[in-house]
Amino acid sequence: MNSELTLGRPADFAFSHVRGSGAAADLGRWYGSLPSRWFRYKLQPNGGFLARLGDREFYIFGPVGTLPDKTSYGAKTYLFARSDAVFSFDGDGYAAFLRELCAYDFGASEPDEFVLANMAGVSCWFRMPPTHSTQVLMGCDPSYEDYMTDTLTGTLSEFLSGCRRKEKT
Repeated sequence: MNSELTLGRPADFAFSHVRGSGAAADLGRWYGSLPSRWFRYKLQPNGGFLARLGDREFYIFGPVGTLPDKTSYGAKTYLFARSDAVFSFDGDGYAAFLRELCAYDFGASEPDEFVLANMAGVSCWFRMPPTHSTQVLMGCDPSYEDYMTDTLTGTLSEFLSGCRRKEKT
């Protein structure tokens, strides 16, 4: 591994679920171009992202105060604030680490892919790393925050110990 894998917790972000027959048009006015395919995302200049989950369903994530508020949407668009527990993994080896807890093959994912999968028995979303990056964002229902923190921290410690043992041999 070139860089050691780290686990972090992004702070001061806002996250919304936007859906409805007017969602694409409303978000297009705010953000310009949208991801053209389902389960893809586009990075935003403010460090956030916009993910397309379907024809009429999106996630938007960004620094607090940067997302459009309810008044920015028409009558056919519904905005739901989310308070997910969000984690970041950064460094080489993220795909092998995530495989320790999830059956999805993260090594085969594309740079703009947005994945929905179960990890450690919990439904999660994953924003795969953009090109020239090794940072994965992962989120889940906030009721699992303590469980996921303990599980990810413990598994990462074991994973890194195993990697160090392999490097010594």
